[in-house]
Amino acid sequence: MKYEVSAKATIATTPEKLWKLMQDLEDWWPKSNPEHVSLEILSEDKTIREGTRIRIKEKIAGVPGEAIGEIRDVIKGKQVTWGSDRAVYRYLGIELAVEEGVTWRIQKTEGGTELSADVWARFPATWKGRVFCPESALDRQLPPATPLPE
Repeated sequence: MKYEVSAKATIATTPEKLWKLMQDLEDWWPKSNPEHVSLEILSEDKTIREGTRIRIKEKIAGVPGEAIGEIRDVIKGKQVTWGSDRAVYRYLGIELAVEEGVTWRIQKTEGGTELSADVWARFPATWKGRVFCPESALDRQLPPATPLPE
């Protein structure tokens, strides 16, 4: 089972300024979603580049989880993709491992710069997967985003 959700916002800034702000992963990524608890860059080189390893802790719908993944694709100034082959969530003693990832895209628009996020997770086709990702969860709305500084 695959869960996908997308969100986008237009920001009154240039793509270059937004890309520069995005270089500080430890600052903006946790703030990008209230469900994010913490982020730790595990690589010595803490820049956005393919192979940068990251641990993220989050609570999705109140279920605590941890994922260790890496940046898999970068198009400088335009796009970055992070993915984890094994994000582990635990609830009431039940553990579930899923694959998950996100792609952020930056695009210049007439009103400024559009930042979009495409998030996905693959749940196993087991009873655990169905419990953690019921069909009703696919309609869940994202919480409001934290505004970016100018």
